[in-house]
Order: sequence, then structure tokens, then C-alpha cells
Amino acid sequence: MTKNGLLILSADMFQNVPREDNIQYYPETLGHLMKQKGIWNAAKENIVNCQEKHSICVIMFHAYDLPDSSAWQQLENLLDLCKSDDDIELYTFNSLYSNGERSSWLRYRANQLTSGLSKLFLIKGVLHPTWLCLLVHTINALIYMLISIIGLIFLLARTSSTKSRRSISVFLLIICVIMFCSAWFHLLSPLKLLLIAFLFSIIPLLFLIKNH
Repeated sequence: MTKNGLLILSADMFQNVPREDNIQYYPETLGHLMKQKGIWNAAKENIVNCQEKHSICVIMFHAYDLPDSSAWQQLENLLDLCKSDDDIELYTFNSLYSNGERSSWLRYRANQLTSGLSKLFLIKGVLHPTWLCLLVHTINALIYMLISIIGLIFLLARTSSTKSRRSISVFLLIICVIMFCSAWFHLLSPLKLLLIAFLFSIIPLLFLIKNH
């Protein structure tokens, strides 16, 4: 592709793509939302809800999505909606690339990271800026880490023995690394991570209660 000057690739959001810095990835973004809400409702909802600067909605149509005049009218209504909103701009892939709205491998991958917080704060069906996806993903990993060490911090504060405090501190550091890496690299699902984080925080608290 790069040897022949093909610098733009568009498919779906669920493929693993090569780490190629010269190629820009503009995946179609509606995905399963089309099955849930229908292509027209999903497209309209995403266009209206997406107010982030530099976010991209890629709405793909197959030939069978436009079988009659009614479907073409839906498309016309969608285009009118876009043109009526000053915050919405219509682009071809080539014009996106030419205007500096790039979507590198990193942006594509960052938008695939479905951490717990991303499901709450990032709009589905939108190609978000890389920095926003990574910020949400980092905060998500930090939250799991902090939940898991709450009990250990209480235990550390109530322990007077220097040797015990040192052991707890080392254990605390290990737990921090494990929980952050587990959340960052998606080693477990969000709910399993949440359960483990709560267990790490509750067990030391139960130990304190038992000893008092």
C-alpha cells in the first residue's frame, strides 16, 4: 500500500491492524449500534451526540442499505442535519487527511481500549482523539489500583512495627503494579478487576477489625 501511495485504510473497529505509521486508519464507527438501533437512528444519534472537537464519525452504507426512495430520503435528511449544524463538518477520507485530521495506528488502537470508564464517558460509534482515550484508560487503571490499596493503607497506618510496615509497603507496591498493569493491558474483564480490587481493600480491613 505505501509503495503505491495508498495511505488511507477504512474497515471496521474490530480488526487488528499493522503498526504502520504512514497509513491512516479511518474505521467505520457505528458497528453493532446499527444492529441495535438501525443504521439511520444510530447515525443520527451519534452525529447529534458527538460534540468533541476533532472527533470523527465514519458512517458506512452498503448498496443494500439504500434499496428504495425511502432510504435515499433518510440519507438526504441525515445530510441536511449535518449541514444545518455549524459544529459538524462533512469530509471525504482524502479531505480528512489533507486537513490534518489524522488517525494513526495509535489512535485506532486507543479507541479499541474498552476499559470500564471508557464505556461510561466515551460515546460509542465515535473515533475519539488519541489523548482522550488514553487519558480515560489511564484514570481507569489508577482507580482500580487505588481501590485495591485502601485497606492496606489503613493497615499501614495502624501498624507500629517497623518490620511489619516495611513488609506492608513492599506488598502495597506489588499490588499497585499488578492492578495497574492488569487494567492497562486488559488482562481481566472490568468486573473481575473490580471484584479483585475490592477483595484487596476489604481483607486488610477485616484483619484490622478482627484484631480490635
